[in-house]
Amino acid sequence: MAVPKYKQCIIVGLCVALIGLIASFLPPVVGWEEYIGLNILYSIRGPRVPPSDVVVVCIDESTVQQLKLPNDLKQWSRSVHARVTEVLSREGAKAIAFDMLFDEARSDRGDGQFAEAIKKAGNVTLCGYMKTISSSPLPFREKKKQSINIEKVLFPIPPLKDSAVALAAFPLPKVPIQVNQLWTFKTDAGDLPTLPVVAFQVFALDYYNDWIGLLGKFSGDSKVLPQTKSDLLARQNIQNTIQATREIFQTDRQLEGRLKNEIRNLNQNKDAQKTAALSTLVSLYSGPESRFLNFYGPPGTIETLTYCEALSDRSDVQRFKGKAVFIGMSAEGIRPGERDELYTVFRRRRART
Repeated sequence: MAVPKYKQCIIVGLCVALIGLIASFLPPVVGWEEYIGLNILYSIRGPRVPPSDVVVVCIDESTVQQLKLPNDLKQWSRSVHARVTEVLSREGAKAIAFDMLFDEARSDRGDGQFAEAIKKAGNVTLCGYMKTISSSPLPFREKKKQSINIEKVLFPIPPLKDSAVALAAFPLPKVPIQVNQLWTFKTDAGDLPTLPVVAFQVFALDYYNDWIGLLGKFSGDSKVLPQTKSDLLARQNIQNTIQATREIFQTDRQLEGRLKNEIRNLNQNKDAQKTAALSTLVSLYSGPESRFLNFYGPPGTIETLTYCEALSDRSDVQRFKGKAVFIGMSAEGIRPGERDELYTVFRRRRART
């Protein structure tokens, strides 16, 4: 007996739906679904107005040419970075984060000058490099020849590391071929906080006493944390404090809700910036380790200055006053001595960053 046509359509539809459901659990398909879907959504939404309290200072082709520096970044004297740090600090930058690796000592006096500038600024976060190391197979796994991958962070040389207010790594997940997400905490490396989290905690240091007071109201575990901003800075271990705070939130899943309710009851009109900072800290510490990036737009959407422009000291203008400044290579132009190419929803072609 022939199956009615409408039943055939239903059967075919169910089969297609079942295949799609099964395929959606396969990593490659999940990745491509994310890749295509996000591109469409961002095309519809378009660029957004970037925050006014964030500035990017970049090394680009003009930096190399105008400052007459080698094209290979590894040959630069770190006195150049020292000069930039001094200008940013003098102009009132609230937080400075270098997304660059300084893991090799130089023979000139630049290392010492850079370390001194970092220490004097008192708000500089330096970046480490997260490297995956495969260990030898364990005895009980010898038959399968399986090894264990260990996440190890390579930090800057001691003079620079010891002068920084904080240290962080900045690994980025690529799913499947473009960067859509970021890690806030890297579970594989012991819940290590990443550069965005550390930089924001440094940026919010003015509200640290309020933050500790808020935590102490709802969590007795907060007593293990530095109780004042000065105590935190004296310990020189902001990243360790961040890890300990994350553990408090992981242990008490109800803490997020209690803190958010308390913050909502604050007089936001009295100090909107403080309220916003406290809310962001709660979200950072209580949220998942991996989150989607909310791009404001293509490279250059966030205010971007070159090293040359930053070095033209204009303290009368106060370009960096009260701002978080991120320092790294330009998405346009060159990447001296190193290539790091990736895609984003706003970059269909391969881009240097």
